[in-house]
Amino acid sequence: MTRSPDLIAAAAVDFNDPVWSEHRRLGHLSLPYMRHLTKISDGMAVTDKQIQAKLKDQCPVCATTRALYRIPRDPADRHYEHVGELVTVDTWGPYPVPGLKGERYALFLIDDATRFTWVSFFKVKSEIAQLLLDTFRRLSNEHGRPIVRLRCDNEFVRQAITDHCTAHGITIEASVPYAHHQAGAAERSHRTVRERAAAMIQDFTPTSPMVQGIVNRNEETLRNATLPEGLWMFAMVESVNKKNRAPSKALRFLKTPYEALHSRRPNLARDNAWGARVYVTFPPELAAPRTITKLHHPRGYLAHFLCALSDQICLVWRSDTREVKRVTITRVDNSTGFDDVQPHGLHINNRAPLVPPPIPDAAYDSDGSSHSELYNADVVFVSFDGTTDVFGAEIN
Repeated sequence: MTRSPDLIAAAAVDFNDPVWSEHRRLGHLSLPYMRHLTKISDGMAVTDKQIQAKLKDQCPVCATTRALYRIPRDPADRHYEHVGELVTVDTWGPYPVPGLKGERYALFLIDDATRFTWVSFFKVKSEIAQLLLDTFRRLSNEHGRPIVRLRCDNEFVRQAITDHCTAHGITIEASVPYAHHQAGAAERSHRTVRERAAAMIQDFTPTSPMVQGIVNRNEETLRNATLPEGLWMFAMVESVNKKNRAPSKALRFLKTPYEALHSRRPNLARDNAWGARVYVTFPPELAAPRTITKLHHPRGYLAHFLCALSDQICLVWRSDTREVKRVTITRVDNSTGFDDVQPHGLHINNRAPLVPPPIPDAAYDSDGSSHSELYNADVVFVSFDGTTDVFGAEIN
């Protein structure tokens, strides 16, 4: 069998190299975009010349996780200048493994003018209307501009949403059924977020069986995801965070969505690799003599990085207690933690068959109410502009 030179080069990548370490830290961002990012951001640990020397190499994680399906796309004939003039919304899911609080779906909002993306999560589709309206109010208050146009598929054309849009002068641009490419911005955003989240979750140090799998079959033959797969939503949150801070072809001069929205360059100095080891120190309040003694108790604990909530706050996974902790920025080792053995949890090898949603999409009365009792979901909404809100979820 003839082996592809590109696949052999992918299998030979050394993740201890500064360029590939930075590639991993930035959520497996492509090398051309990393080169451009060195010119429009601060905090990069490598130079453009170093990245240029690696352009002929291929990251094995990216080689096995990038989807091949291409969404049809015609050139856009409308370009908007201000936040909120056109917002595209779409859902993703259901994911076979529920999140820590039962989340199976993700709701994405993409602003056309800045290409900035927001994401929130929910359990069943009966929650879409209220979640979307709450998000609209949140974004309008944050950025001081109303939503003018809503581009979506027919999943969002429900009584509560249409009533809100009519009352606030929002134009709904609904796509033709099954013409997913008409919401091209959302579909491409899904692909970017999913690919980057998959690369971060499946990050690994290639072993001999993995190399053979890449070279001989060129597909996802093995998987090395040590963190519980129930943490997938945090990988998607961090993927959206990194997408907003990466160059976008839809913006002039390949700006980042973050800069387009906030008019300042993103600082990547504190970006971390998903799943990297985090060393958290106990606060002084927990280090009282009766609680922790200097000789017989550790002064901190080992965790793994999940996602950033702001420049100073992040979420980490503490495997010994199986908890998600909200902590201030601590010491992160971006070169270790990916192969750490974790306690048993939901993952790809023991996922349960997906149960169909108990409420069909069309099971609504004319007033938008459901035939069944609505679920009280714990919904997480994260905005990566320095502010964070968690609705209905208690994250320690």
